[in-house]
Amino acid sequence: MTPEETERVSELFEAALERDPTEREAFLEEACDDEEVRAEVESLLEEHERAGNFVRGPALGDLWPSASRESLASAIGDVALRKISERYDILAEISRGGMGVVCRARDRETGELVALKILKSEIAGESEVMERFKRELLLARKITHKNVCRVHDWHRFDSTVVIAMEHIDGESLRAILDHTSGVQLRRALEWGRQICEALEEAHAQGVIHRDLKPGNVLIDRDGQVRVIDFGIARSMQADRTGTAARIGTPAYMSPEQAQGKPADARSDIYALGLVMYEMFTGRRAFQGDDPIVLLSKQVNEVPPSPRDCRALPP
Repeated sequence: MTPEETERVSELFEAALERDPTEREAFLEEACDDEEVRAEVESLLEEHERAGNFVRGPALGDLWPSASRESLASAIGDVALRKISERYDILAEISRGGMGVVCRARDRETGELVALKILKSEIAGESEVMERFKRELLLARKITHKNVCRVHDWHRFDSTVVIAMEHIDGESLRAILDHTSGVQLRRALEWGRQICEALEEAHAQGVIHRDLKPGNVLIDRDGQVRVIDFGIARSMQADRTGTAARIGTPAYMSPEQAQGKPADARSDIYALGLVMYEMFTGRRAFQGDDPIVLLSKQVNEVPPSPRDCRALPP
């Protein structure tokens, strides 16, 4: 099965579990027209019934298609996968990035659906980095707002570090922008307003994001914004007295961050401007594939007026 089909299987399986067993066949009949996907979901449901209680039963990783399970094991290691599965039933892999792998999972202690960020071993193995990262996550947990994705927990399974976060059913603003030529004006204004509210609450708690970008903005099924990955944020007070690191993504990085200078709330507002520019125009304010070139443009250039890219009202 393709990754998309595997993802669809997990979604349908979860949705079917929430229904009475007598309603599942009718649900699948209506929701799924792919015979292979439906057969896989029905197979998982049969395994679930044989396993008894889902939360205390065998890890769903054992019910995964073998190719998906082997792919995840190759990324994080067999031992790590077994250790994590003692606490979490891994339902599907969501994405892979520079820091590690993100999976959708169910907490076997609480039955709650979560997103797990499994950090790369080379990152998790650096004790000083992990201590700083852990402190920053504790700061991020202070933010309780409807437009901010909550951080639940931090775990170390032997040499593997896992961050459990609120699971958001939706897609990233990055994915939306990748298949559109700009967001509809009213929707862009509403999403921009919600990102502003998320940042306002974070800044009130003394936390800056430092890496605001479309990939860190999720839109749920109801059209509500959730800003994620405040995990690399730092206390604004600490940043005034400490040495600033160049943390962020070049296409959305403020000039002071590009130059390795201290960042504060204004750095997030600058990044928000770049995100909204892209929402309104369908293109990035600064173009280029070379990170060094992009950093230079952030410092030395002014982007074209949004109205030069798309007809916009005053």
